[in-house]
Amino acid sequence: MAKRVFISYSRKDEEFAKKIALDLEDRGGTVWIDQADIRGGDRWREELENAIRDCQVMLLLVSPDSMKSKYVTEEILQATDSGKTIISLLYKKAEFPKSLERILREFQFLDFKQGSYRQNMVDLLAALTDEGLTFSHAPEVDTQRRAERRREHLGVKEKTKWGTVFSKLPGWGLAWGLGWGLFWLVLIIIMSVTGGDTEGIGEFLQLAVLGGIGGGFVGGLLAGLFSMISLRHFAANIDWRHMSSSIRIWGFGGPIGVVIAGWLATVFFNFTEYVSADC
Repeated sequence: MAKRVFISYSRKDEEFAKKIALDLEDRGGTVWIDQADIRGGDRWREELENAIRDCQVMLLLVSPDSMKSKYVTEEILQATDSGKTIISLLYKKAEFPKSLERILREFQFLDFKQGSYRQNMVDLLAALTDEGLTFSHAPEVDTQRRAERRREHLGVKEKTKWGTVFSKLPGWGLAWGLGWGLFWLVLIIIMSVTGGDTEGIGEFLQLAVLGGIGGGFVGGLLAGLFSMISLRHFAANIDWRHMSSSIRIWGFGGPIGVVIAGWLATVFFNFTEYVSADC
């Protein structure tokens, strides 16, 4: 059986647990996590015990909720009874309970509350590799990256290459362009539904959407340039999920804001006219 990782966590931290599991599997690791590996009809306690017995390393996600969970405590005790290595990932600030403190202090822990997720993943992969696990698609554990990370731990910051900074700009341009194109499309739909003037809407739609995409793309490039320069040292950690939020902000938040502002302006002017007529 391939050496694998068992993830112990509280249900309230399952989003982070799943992220860790997927990222390890994407790099060629073998992970056991109850959300994916216990199916309907399985005897869940027996499956858990077998998984802990068969794993090479247990990853413990430390949070206030996991430290209060009796199930997590049982998993830790079984792992130590089976002679398994436990690596604690400090996900949220929490104190080890007295019943577990002596046990957990004997093992390595990684503080995911500090530094970037990418840097911590390098440390985690290195720790798992040192325990004999293999990762076929993990550039983070090559000799050069581990040496760079060691220098970071010793206080020597690696300079971010300008090529990495500038390579992010097209993503910002695309996100802003799509966001502004969606902005005009949603705004026109809102105007149509609320009974606004729809004469020549086809031509207006074409100009607005295309203009929004083009103008938004240029604006996104400029905004991305200033953002990436100011965030230069974190450039390697910025990816599409950070940029894509611009689509929701401009595409949906923008038109709703315009409608609310228009409604407030109408109310204000009607109120002003009413007061003037009274006078």
